[in-house]
Amino acid sequence: MNGFRADLHIHSPYAMATSKYLNPASIAEWGDIKGIDVIGTGDFTHPTWLQILKETLEIDTVSNFYRLKESHTRCLFALTSEVSLIYYDKEKARKIHMLLIAPDVATVEAINKVITQYGNLEADGRPILLISCEEFTKEITAISNDIEIIPAHIWTPWFGVVGSRFGYDNLESCFKSQRDKIHAIETGLSSDPAMNWDIFPETTTILSFSDAHSLQRIGRETTIFADTATYSHLISGIRKNKVIYTIEFFPEEGKYHYSGHRKCSVCLTPEEETAYGSKCPVCKRKLTEGVVKRISDIAGKPIDTIMPTDPSGFISKEGRKPFVKLIPLTEIISSYLHIKSTASKKVQLVYIDMTTQFGNELDILLNPSEEFQETYPGIYRNIHRILTGDISIIPGYDNTYGRIEL
Repeated sequence: MNGFRADLHIHSPYAMATSKYLNPASIAEWGDIKGIDVIGTGDFTHPTWLQILKETLEIDTVSNFYRLKESHTRCLFALTSEVSLIYYDKEKARKIHMLLIAPDVATVEAINKVITQYGNLEADGRPILLISCEEFTKEITAISNDIEIIPAHIWTPWFGVVGSRFGYDNLESCFKSQRDKIHAIETGLSSDPAMNWDIFPETTTILSFSDAHSLQRIGRETTIFADTATYSHLISGIRKNKVIYTIEFFPEEGKYHYSGHRKCSVCLTPEEETAYGSKCPVCKRKLTEGVVKRISDIAGKPIDTIMPTDPSGFISKEGRKPFVKLIPLTEIISSYLHIKSTASKKVQLVYIDMTTQFGNELDILLNPSEEFQETYPGIYRNIHRILTGDISIIPGYDNTYGRIEL
């Protein structure tokens, strides 16, 4: 398929709980390894990181994205950042994460000038801003029509726009007079597009990005847009739903798929949570409600009628964009080698050998060559199992990743 692959939600070393190795050169290099055409810079609101971006990147006059100065990497950069909006609305605390995409450095500087009155931009690469989603959207979009605002990982209990703890039941209640300026949502790792189809109309573009806090997490969720890689095509792709397909995490592997209580090792299905009255059966405290339960409640349907019955290959529905669920290549390698850590030296050596010989990671996962199949038959069998849904998954819950067994 033609088009370009974009991962627009990543972070810098200046955001909390992120890798110190996230620098522009390494991000671009890993973008190439992963097979990403356009990657977000992340954290452009942080003054130090923005200065680094200004020193290391230059505008690409063909695409109007940015690229590394004096580099042979293919991956382009879009100027992106995530902010955390905290405020009260309808007598309830709201905590909503939003993704920003800006066309150029001058626009970024204008954004930062506006939002610095609402929070300390130096405190974190994902700054806390004391402003409502409605007012934030109004003020930021007034700067430039080329800025895009996207609610991030929308179902996350703690910071999703429709999350169970501090979110709303719909976008209209959140953005109010500015609802028409929100064109897309990011599914997050714990949900896939099919889980959102009964909630959002076809006019709302469904996007998937990695929210990478380290280099190896880049591209674990990716959106493939139509047309060539230009900033104008990206914005029109978001606003007019020109998405070819998305690459998804298995949502069961996400950290908030099921409801549960990590301290008590309790993980519950929606039915079990209802039976226990949303209380932990061990300590009797309130459970962290999972994405599955939240979506089921808002849709008013049992979750098994929402999630696709066929988990394999490209999943689609009339009027909706298809998607495919993959597992990162390092996880497949470590599982095959019976090595627990994907960061082990042996796993990394095999990964480097594969991506050096047989192309980028996404190409290997989506369309492994015959030579790859012959060189790594065991790994190929596991890739085939993933694409055909022949796997078992222990679901994630309460900030705990799920586990996939091949």
